[in-house]
Amino acid sequence: MQTAWLKLHQRYSEVKTKALFFTTIRNLYIDQYRRRKRIRFIALTSEHESLSASDAATGEDNKIAIDQMLSKLRDIEREALFLHIVEGYSANEIATLTGRPRGTVLSLIHRSRKKLTALNTVD
Repeated sequence: MQTAWLKLHQRYSEVKTKALFFTTIRNLYIDQYRRRKRIRFIALTSEHESLSASDAATGEDNKIAIDQMLSKLRDIEREALFLHIVEGYSANEIATLTGRPRGTVLSLIHRSRKKLTALNTVD
């Protein structure tokens, strides 16, 4: 509840309505639930271990495979996906940067992820 109140206070400088307060609480709960469901990637090697020659070759093979998959996306899909995943921009920020509507950016990100998933399952 404190986080919800703080969010509303930062955004509107007051809690406007009870409904908005409860909606904010619900949305924060949903966000926390989704974050817990995310897959956490753990590094396979520690800082002190060095990669063997076969590991380096596998890494190169993976890089080539990723490059091939990304080359099958359109330029605008690749750009939106890069800005979202690698650079960490939100859809609103990408829309501002590229001059496209937010809905278009969300559509591009969704379609490019769907294409990459389909390409990954085929190979």
